[in-house]
Amino acid sequence: MKSLISILLLSMLMFSSSFAQSKKIVPENDFSIGIEMNTADLNHTRKISAAFGPTINYAIDKDFHVGTRLGFAFISGYEKSATNSDVDGYTKFTFAPYGRYFFKSIRNMRPFIKGEFELTSDLLSSGSTGETKTESTTNLNLSAGGAWYPFNNVGVYAGVRFFNFNIDDKFWMAGIGNTYLGIEWYL
Repeated sequence: MKSLISILLLSMLMFSSSFAQSKKIVPENDFSIGIEMNTADLNHTRKISAAFGPTINYAIDKDFHVGTRLGFAFISGYEKSATNSDVDGYTKFTFAPYGRYFFKSIRNMRPFIKGEFELTSDLLSSGSTGETKTESTTNLNLSAGGAWYPFNNVGVYAGVRFFNFNIDDKFWMAGIGNTYLGIEWYL
């Protein structure tokens, strides 16, 4: 029994030291698939909800990645706003191509800036009339964040949006905006 415990301890020590000695490889010329969760502005609700969806990414080189994010958010029975008192359900779909530029690593974290062109479709439903209404918006977003690559083929990232320009309504917002967290697997 003591020898089994010794072998397990020695194996764990060797396994952890191999991670400590291995150099982290930043993705380059690789495709990835992932999932992202973010806070979604639900325009008609005065509420913020969690949205989630898949991502597809291509690492052109170690400093520049391009990809797209798909998103989905749903709320039912929320607090009605002054402008939409008859809305009882809300569904939001998002398609957002993006580019991410990575800066020099700070220890194991790679800071980045991300620009995205976001197309959204909001489906509003009314419980009282049974009608549905669709509204679409187009936004340009800028965000900043950081990525960590714990393994050669896995990246974990998080960020916060700091600038949004709504192309349709011609208004912009600056400040601390939506946050997001994601994980991606490089193929």
